[in-house]
Amino acid sequence: MTWNDIGANNVIFVGPPKFNLQVRDLPVVQDLVDDAQGIRNLRPHPGEPSFFEEGTFDPQNGTGETHALISRLPGLHGSGEILVVAGTATAGTLAATQFVTSEVYTRELLRRIRMPNGKIPPYFQAVIFAKVKKWTPVEISCVAHHVLDPR
Repeated sequence: MTWNDIGANNVIFVGPPKFNLQVRDLPVVQDLVDDAQGIRNLRPHPGEPSFFEEGTFDPQNGTGETHALISRLPGLHGSGEILVVAGTATAGTLAATQFVTSEVYTRELLRRIRMPNGKIPPYFQAVIFAKVKKWTPVEISCVAHHVLDPR
């Protein structure tokens, strides 16, 4: 995908920045960023950790605990939107994908990010935690979320 494609369209990136190189260079201020060892929280809210560590995930048999990041960001030049669904491990990406495509989880996410005035913010990030057995997420939860200011 070229930068022209990204600037002219709504875009969904699935997978971590190591596979989607443009995600690292997006000119958007993000509170949460994918790191090979977990999710780095650059602006922790009260009570939040500054780092969501990857934990006990075994990449050999696809079992353990992992994190993922869902980011809905403004598109380039104020046009369109960018959705990034990325786990620190493949199983995390699968968990985050299930989170944004399952009605039950989407309802939970919308409940969490809804602003006091009842509106859904256009841009946000959410940290997803998953317990995984043989590459299959068996428990998925949202452990943190940040509403982003598009300015």
